[in-house]
Amino acid sequence: MTQITLRFHGRFVHSVSEATDSITVLAPVFGPRFDPHLPLMSIAAHNLVFADPNVASLLTTVDPTLRMESDAADLRTAEMLVWDLSGRTVTYDVVDVVRLNSSTNAAGESVEVLDLLALERLGGRDATLHPDARALANAVVEISAGIGTAILAFPDIEKSKFITEADDANGPPNVPIKNADGQDEEKLVAEVVEFQVALPDTRSFLTLTLTPPGGEAGKISVKRGATICFSHMCAPLRPRRRNDLEFSQYYDLLASPPGPERLIPVEPPTPAMALGEGIDCYAQALVSRSE
Repeated sequence: MTQITLRFHGRFVHSVSEATDSITVLAPVFGPRFDPHLPLMSIAAHNLVFADPNVASLLTTVDPTLRMESDAADLRTAEMLVWDLSGRTVTYDVVDVVRLNSSTNAAGESVEVLDLLALERLGGRDATLHPDARALANAVVEISAGIGTAILAFPDIEKSKFITEADDANGPPNVPIKNADGQDEEKLVAEVVEFQVALPDTRSFLTLTLTPPGGEAGKISVKRGATICFSHMCAPLRPRRRNDLEFSQYYDLLASPPGPERLIPVEPPTPAMALGEGIDCYAQALVSRSE
């Protein structure tokens, strides 16, 4: 089988259903406290299928928001098509096993997508996903097949610790929250999640369906071996921030969002070769649901 990669980079919540063996990826709406975020999907133009002799209708029918050029040496493969997913739901036509795994860094330490429910338990609270979470999101991608892996964008990053939003508001010194053993809670936080979707040998392309609210759905067909990139990051340039207050917006997708006691990561110093601007605009979150 050939695989297609779904890469999520930026601010996403992965809502794992124990009942239906699926994952709903939500791009939260960032409120007035934060810079605007854009949910975008980009695909290299040479990986798109527009027509097929065995199919009468056009296979890709959704116009891109913009076309851009990558730095590929071969200009025939440099063009990227980009779609603004604001208000849209993305699905695709393969149903198979779905799973989201942690990974390890070079030292064998676990790299994780932060579990909102686990973080809430550290504060002595329970949590469930809001029943209308999809409606509260900027964009939605339904994962109906694929094995996901949590990935570090910056391999040399150190573990993050966690403070409360109230502690952040009070300024340094920040006091990290403790785990059950009385030690500072700390984790290697994934900034990227990649799902590998197996495409059967009988299939030459994967078809995405983009559905706007109350509008007509459109199709995008993608060749075997392609990577489909989803990004959701703040648009403005800004200085790097030590405390990832933006992470707090994820909690607004819970049925009972916590107040100032919600936990946010304290990011370690920037690695020498990492981006300086916006490095705190990547950490993703996980929340499980049973329905």
